Amino acid sequence: MKMRIMRDIVTLITDFGGEDSYVAEMKGVLLELRPQIEIVDITHSIPDFDRETARFQLWRSYRWFPKQTCHVAIVDPGVGGPRKNLFVQTELGNFLGPDNGVLDWAVADAEKRSGKAAAIYEIPVPEGVAPTFYGRDVFVPFLAQFLAGHPLRLNRLESFELKPFPSPKTNKEGFRAPVIHVDKFGNLVLAISPFEVAEPSVLVKKKKLSVYSHYQAIPKASVGLIAGSHGLWEIAAAGASAAKKTGLKKGDEVVLQKKR
Repeated sequence: MKMRIMRDIVTLITDFGGEDSYVAEMKGVLLELRPQIEIVDITHSIPDFDRETARFQLWRSYRWFPKQTCHVAIVDPGVGGPRKNLFVQTELGNFLGPDNGVLDWAVADAEKRSGKAAAIYEIPVPEGVAPTFYGRDVFVPFLAQFLAGHPLRLNRLESFELKPFPSPKTNKEGFRAPVIHVDKFGNLVLAISPFEVAEPSVLVKKKKLSVYSHYQAIPKASVGLIAGSHGLWEIAAAGASAAKKTGLKKGDEVVLQKKR
């Protein structure tokens, strides 16, 4: 199998932080093998081993890059174990990471947007590679070969299942949507979009929240609903943390009712 892309853009998402040299080592290998590469750090501040947050950050960010971009997401508590190392090609980007769910939402979204199924391959582990840092020793060398246009022999995974983006539940109350992310400002991102329910009212601890056009429109000391830049509803507060004000956290569900 021979593949080639036109421009070497690589994004990185990890839980490596900035205290150690892990990120720099991955970049060093990439630059040694492909000096002309352009590397974009999406974030290295994913909480330790938090695959769900990595999955969300990749999902919300990949679509803003050129279609030929390669997105590498390494949050990998199972490194060295039986999980597979994935290389996924879609019409809207290429994705590399472990098969622990970090790629799922972005790949499924790319399939939905393009109307074409992804091609999912397993990256082999070279002999002699230590089972502790596949980001540097497996994914990056493979990526350099791919970017250089070298022939690649990979096994395509025909029956690989992707975990879908969570869907809101419906009942007589309206919609029940989980909080899927809490950003650094304390905004609570819900797994439901304005396309699914327009101008809803939200019940938080039996208190109804209203919809506002932007953050500063929310009255001080209050909490409201905003259509976020990621295309989902979020519970927010003006200049304050909605998470702290409401006590909600990731995984909690809230009730949204259609405007009557």
